[in-house]
Amino acid sequence: MPQARPPAIARALLAEEAFERAKPWLVEGEKLLPQTRNSAGHEQLLHLYAKAFARSGDGNKAVEVAQQIANLDLREETLISIPGEITKTGDIEHALNFVETIPDRNSQSQALRQVTLVLAKSNACNLALSLTEQITNEEIRFQALEGIVLELAKAGRG
Repeated sequence: MPQARPPAIARALLAEEAFERAKPWLVEGEKLLPQTRNSAGHEQLLHLYAKAFARSGDGNKAVEVAQQIANLDLREETLISIPGEITKTGDIEHALNFVETIPDRNSQSQALRQVTLVLAKSNACNLALSLTEQITNEEIRFQALEGIVLELAKAGRG
């Protein structure tokens, strides 16, 4: 496999639609991450790789990579993003199960909002709407509902 830079691999995977073909490149790129440990962008690379692993359907590897992020805010942001990326694979049950593992209720609400927005964008607005009932933070619930309405309007159904 040709040598590529870690950020290029993860970004390509996040943009790639055929993840089963791209995942070997992601795994290969992750092996190069220790080389970036002392660079300024290392934590962002971990964030990017965690999201890419989630998008490839490997939620466990996504969490493993996210746990390496020392910056607690970035780690939390990364963990919140994982269910939305898993939803993009079509495995909604896995995404919702992952949300349950997030200990902070506000972070759970943010993760559920991301799941609802992904569902709304994929024309599963009824399911997205039903999930908003599980969002405990009212402001985040409103943002989720707003996103669903926007997607309905874009589709000409609102």
